[in-house]
Amino acid sequence: MVDPKAPLLVKDLPPSCRVWIYGTGAAGRGLERFLAKSRQDVRVLGFLDSFRSGRLGPYRIERFPEFVPSLESYGLILIASGQSDGIVESLKAQGVQKYRVMVNEAPFLSASFPLSFKERYGDPLRKGLLKISPSWGERGRIVFFSGYGGLFAGNPKALALHLAQEWGIRPLWLASDPSLQASLPRMLVPLGIDVLPFPSFQAFGQLLGARWLVLDNHDWRLKWPWLKDLPAPKLQLWHGVGFKRIERLRLGGVSLTEEEERRVACRFPRYDLLTVTSPFYREKVFGPAFNLPQERLPLTGYPRNDLFYRSFPGEDAGGDTEVLKRVDHHRREGGRVVVYAPTYREVRGMTDLSEALGGRETVDFLRQYRILLVMKAHAHPSFLTTLPGADQWMISYAPRGDVMPLLKRADLLVTDYSSLYTDFLHKGAPILFYPFDREEYGEAFREMQFPYDSMTPGPKAMTPLQLREGILSLLEGSDPWKERREELFSLAFTHRDGGSSRRVAELLERP
Repeated sequence: MVDPKAPLLVKDLPPSCRVWIYGTGAAGRGLERFLAKSRQDVRVLGFLDSFRSGRLGPYRIERFPEFVPSLESYGLILIASGQSDGIVESLKAQGVQKYRVMVNEAPFLSASFPLSFKERYGDPLRKGLLKISPSWGERGRIVFFSGYGGLFAGNPKALALHLAQEWGIRPLWLASDPSLQASLPRMLVPLGIDVLPFPSFQAFGQLLGARWLVLDNHDWRLKWPWLKDLPAPKLQLWHGVGFKRIERLRLGGVSLTEEEERRVACRFPRYDLLTVTSPFYREKVFGPAFNLPQERLPLTGYPRNDLFYRSFPGEDAGGDTEVLKRVDHHRREGGRVVVYAPTYREVRGMTDLSEALGGRETVDFLRQYRILLVMKAHAHPSFLTTLPGADQWMISYAPRGDVMPLLKRADLLVTDYSSLYTDFLHKGAPILFYPFDREEYGEAFREMQFPYDSMTPGPKAMTPLQLREGILSLLEGSDPWKERREELFSLAFTHRDGGSSRRVAELLERP
């Protein structure tokens, strides 16, 4: 008899089976995409979640255990979550037997060893490692663990450069992506930042002896949830302020049992400090989203916004250097630069930007008015795009490149639901919103924390023709949204001085 807790590969699923995916996070969404690509005979009926119901892309989400009565007759449950142990217990408690744990999710120890090993030895092993932490690794290092495998971008990048240049210390940057492990040392070591591959014994030693662990994402909680048990205090810089629901706010305010709250605490861990940009976002978003009191939410601003006010060595590092050179040349020749930065869509197939942008008609328009359109897709590896063919007037920026140096050079930003527009408020330049799939996105992909129109200080284009007309109008000097941008800036930001890196650094005890 097959043990339902035994890890199951996608290729070993029964032919033409029907399945429910338990888990609406990165693992569950990734499993859905992988099934669509490699097992088209398998029919996904929907998603299960322990805390919410609703929709996720074209699928409905059913909250467990309310949906128990029909599960057994409808199909197999595939568990794709970092909380698989708790989910298994919940299913067993409800008498559900048709489930399997998928191997695409790999919490610490559980991927390499049976559950019994984790239960018997996992916690003692963790505690033993922490006991020897004072003698293992160089103490006092400030360790950075940024998103998408260690990209040198955004808030961690700006803060690390500040510490190296102003404090004269060498921050430590961890890289889990193999390509970044190879490329980052050449880039960062001359800038005063050391790089280590992760996971590695050397990186573990440094983490155990770290003075601070600095993060800007929540990817680590799925891949390496044991990081929350490290003795070092944790500083969360986050990666944007906007109007989409994040973290605990995505649960929709449902009442939780004590057991559910325990699992939520694992799914949405707390931090020692989390930097915020304004009292409004501290009270309305980050406080409730991360379950933190005000004293742990300092009003520092975001370090990555400092480059709008001053220049510093290394500010272009991590960006797409070839495109930045192209942009600089275009500006020297008197041309104007528009950045198009669409956000990430969850559980969606290929996003065709060729059709969305208007194809050849838009290219001809750009040529006529000497406008360089630079497209920056989201860095998430599952956000696939079909881009127009290479053209002199419409080019692509590396999706994993730091977008901030590009925004600094832009005359106009075009976006849809991305929080980048709030960063661009520091620039003071016009913003055009292009939510061509607004109804689909708002209802299926991400719930909005605030009404879209109230938080987007710019005209809205819904068709390629309106997009072209909006670009031309804003670049030619018609800017009726300037006052509204100022109002949104005052709501979103307390500081406008290029000193956010300094304020964040002052939170860290000097070594």
